[in-house]
Amino acid sequence: MPTTFSLHNPTPGLHWYVSKPLGTDQIAAIRDPQGGQTIKQPTSIPSPFARMDLVRSAFLNLALKPDLSGTMNDQRVVSDALDVGELFFNYDKLKTYITITPFDVQTDLNKLRQSTNQGHKRLGDALKLFLDQDAPEYNFGDINRLFVLSYRGRVVGGTSPKTLFFSSGNDLSWVDVSMGNDRLFDASVCPLHQRDIEYQKFWYAIKQFMPNFRDRFREVDDYLNRSRSLLQQQNPAMFYEHIESHNGQPLLTREKFDQDFDELTTGPGDIVEVLGFPLRKKKSDARAIDKVSDFIIKSDKYARLNPNQPRPMALQNRFFRQFMYVPQAQWNSNTPVPYYARESWRDNQRPLPGQPGNYPWLTVSDLLEPYLIRLPFPTDRGRFFDGNLQTPATDKGFLLPLKKDFFDFFDVDDLLTGRVRLKMTPQGGGINVTLDIPVTAPNQPGNQFVTFERVYSLTAGTSSAPNEATNEGIIVENSFTVNIYPFVRSGAVTVPADYRVQLIESGFDSQNQYELTYFGQKNNAEVKAESKHQRTVRQQNTDGSSVYYVLREEFDYLQANIRGDGREMNGVLIPRWQLYNGGSKQFEFSVDFGTTNTHVEYKVDGGSPRPFDVAELTRRWLR
Repeated sequence: MPTTFSLHNPTPGLHWYVSKPLGTDQIAAIRDPQGGQTIKQPTSIPSPFARMDLVRSAFLNLALKPDLSGTMNDQRVVSDALDVGELFFNYDKLKTYITITPFDVQTDLNKLRQSTNQGHKRLGDALKLFLDQDAPEYNFGDINRLFVLSYRGRVVGGTSPKTLFFSSGNDLSWVDVSMGNDRLFDASVCPLHQRDIEYQKFWYAIKQFMPNFRDRFREVDDYLNRSRSLLQQQNPAMFYEHIESHNGQPLLTREKFDQDFDELTTGPGDIVEVLGFPLRKKKSDARAIDKVSDFIIKSDKYARLNPNQPRPMALQNRFFRQFMYVPQAQWNSNTPVPYYARESWRDNQRPLPGQPGNYPWLTVSDLLEPYLIRLPFPTDRGRFFDGNLQTPATDKGFLLPLKKDFFDFFDVDDLLTGRVRLKMTPQGGGINVTLDIPVTAPNQPGNQFVTFERVYSLTAGTSSAPNEATNEGIIVENSFTVNIYPFVRSGAVTVPADYRVQLIESGFDSQNQYELTYFGQKNNAEVKAESKHQRTVRQQNTDGSSVYYVLREEFDYLQANIRGDGREMNGVLIPRWQLYNGGSKQFEFSVDFGTTNTHVEYKVDGGSPRPFDVAELTRRWLR
């Protein structure tokens, strides 16, 4: 019995018989001993463009099944090609790390072939050979330029005249980019219908609007048809919102395609294209994040002060609730959030933790000061907000470690009423400060908060300086007091503002410099003092100094700035103002300026005079 040696199991024949040339059926019959489940991707035939053919074959094989199932190798090859396309599509988010390099098949190819370097010349000749030989099969005759995509200086793939995109055959698991909950080029695979809907629309729009797409990209077209059906079956709400209306009307129009996506260019006028069709990229998705993220700070005030600007997020380390982070991506509790970020959130310069691109977000050091200023005496908690300090009223008090930016989002009343929860609790030898920030959380029930937390101690390890990067704050004691007169502001009845604020510093050995700044909460704008008077100057034989400020406008909070010993500290004072709502009584005062003592008497509604008495409730100072 004769033996026929073949990979594709031909019809056996005795002695000589007529065999058929290799075709689609014969290739499909070749048995893979590993069943397509190898860890490493298959190697290609010896051609510079063979990787493109492997991607084409993978699209073809998957499209044969209604559920796009197939061997793991085919799924991985297609998933990686889609990953490359997603990098192109999200170029604006990743342009710090991505480089798109064009290769002109005329100019650059001729440079290679005319090179004096023999290696370059041979490469050019080889490319020319296959470009001419395989032009009908791979659309090489219609190519103007190919575009090579590099991430952090290493090639990961490029554009393809047969599958739009293709990846290199190398291990790309080092690429540290995630789109939603999918990390690109990892061991798992992600089909198109499970990706960002905007990216899906990008593919379907190219299929719809590129001339002769079916003829040029038959295998990809079959895959897209399957993917479209799967999206309709598995996520009908998304399908009918973005792809097709219930009456069968396509929602993708050429005008909408051009409006929703920007041109992808490598420079002014240098458009990235495939077979002459311009590719497009995703616009900034700040509006989408603002709309769906559960981490958006709940602040009507910020929206009023910053119209047409995206509302910032508040992000917290070790956050374990199932919050929506960005479109189509849940929060991962393992995502590290730095306690301090040097990039400006106001200028949208901060990269999102664990996601590509920038979006304004706040962390601990944006709202909490690195220093906690302690006073050597208790504060008058009836007249000043103490930050819900969890110590006896007779213990030493603190200024609030809030930064001025906090009041771009919230008012004093938000703290006093607990809509924003500030709490200061003793912990060991320090103070643990927590600040609960309300967030919109449109996908969550009830009121939701993100918590900023910092522990303040006398030292950070062996250092007396704070370390914001490791979230270690420092307690510094300063001996000074602030008095405000009159301790009243307009309520139902408007009263002319005429304040005197006294700052007294004690301790002649201190070289600190003190300054008070006043703010109105409506626009978080500074209220300028009309004048400042130094009454007592610190000298060696005095216990301190005193300064008086004169203000003719009402204010909501003060910020104390202290400089000395090579450091600068800030803390906030929030008066619990007594509101003036009018009254019917008439007061008369008389003052005797004696040489030793001053005597004051008064009478009410013409009654009998009596000495001026300062009751406990009339105290209006910090300590």
